[in-house]
Amino acid sequence: MKNTEELFEIVDEQGNIIGQALRAECHRNPCLLHRVSHVLVFNSQGSLYLQKRSMNKDIQPGKWDTSVGGHLNPGETPEDAALREMAEELGIQNAALTHLHDYIWKSSCESEMVRTFMTVYDGKITYSLDEIETGRFWTHDEIKHNLNKGVFTPNFEVEYEKLDSKLTAPKDVAMIRAIIFDMDGLMVDTESLYSIALQRIAQKRGKDFTMTLKKAMIGRQGTSSMDIFKKQLDLHETAAELLAERESIYGELLNEAELVPLPGLIELLLLADTMSMPVAIASSSLECWIGIVLNKLGIANRFKAIVSGYEVEHSKPYPDIYLLAAERLGMPPQYCLALEDTPIGIEAAKRAGMIGVAVPNEHSKGLDFSMADMVITSLNDVKNEVFEKYAKM
Repeated sequence: MKNTEELFEIVDEQGNIIGQALRAECHRNPCLLHRVSHVLVFNSQGSLYLQKRSMNKDIQPGKWDTSVGGHLNPGETPEDAALREMAEELGIQNAALTHLHDYIWKSSCESEMVRTFMTVYDGKITYSLDEIETGRFWTHDEIKHNLNKGVFTPNFEVEYEKLDSKLTAPKDVAMIRAIIFDMDGLMVDTESLYSIALQRIAQKRGKDFTMTLKKAMIGRQGTSSMDIFKKQLDLHETAAELLAERESIYGELLNEAELVPLPGLIELLLLADTMSMPVAIASSSLECWIGIVLNKLGIANRFKAIVSGYEVEHSKPYPDIYLLAAERLGMPPQYCLALEDTPIGIEAAKRAGMIGVAVPNEHSKGLDFSMADMVITSLNDVKNEVFEKYAKM
């Protein structure tokens, strides 16, 4: 049983702290708006972990509820509270969190300002018997079948409705049957790490690595990009020698980096799961680096096919890498959606006969994406903009 003398911070509807109150007071006075963090824990198959609340709980005992939920301690951030509660309730340590949404939940006895995160986790779950009676992963079909039947807490049903609105597939996306992702700069910001590595190489030789040079190299496979680097900076080493130096520095940076998925990636992978739509990666990076990135993001098992640029004879902008990805998916190229952050990548996808959608990042924005079928702001736009367009074709 939680300590009823525990203090919660009271906030206004803009999130400004305006006072404190005891837990017991907050749970019987809906005028006392207090902050909580939720975490939705998915496995790599897209199922959602739910906990059955202990009968010792003072609110909604015995009901199935969101994966993790807890109040913020005074002075605590929502993310810190989410990580703490995840460790306390499920034994999950230091998982990568993605912010999903915020909302205010009001009932007859309390009011909560909720910030919801999500994570993907396939490890061991050890739940606290003081907090949870039991827990398991539920498929989306199981959850939908049991909604509005008194199985779940009312708060979870509101939470799931918000989630489901992001994951519900359009009625028909016949033109798109598979998704192929570029990786660097689209799924995760590794381009910054490449820039650091290249700046070190340039500075070592008394040169400056500029954004103009970066944009000339972006999207190209190793030797090709370093040949541009060599010529622009008038270096005497070969492109292969410079590439080996870059790979050494970048590999160290990558191993040390704390990576997070770029906005919309996890939600799009979950949406693809609900649509039974296979996904693949077509990246110019080394296969070992692709593996490191996917493991750090917790999504290593989400892709049916992974192709490295080092597996094909001709790198982007040639179509080889996309054609091999489609072959491994067993999908005709014309039914594949290719998501890219560079014009070079878009050209490769279009030459492969795919639908090519550009998602420029801070390094590639302003470049010529005229070959793209569509340009969007983030992966969050794929469902409502890309699928909406191709559902009508």
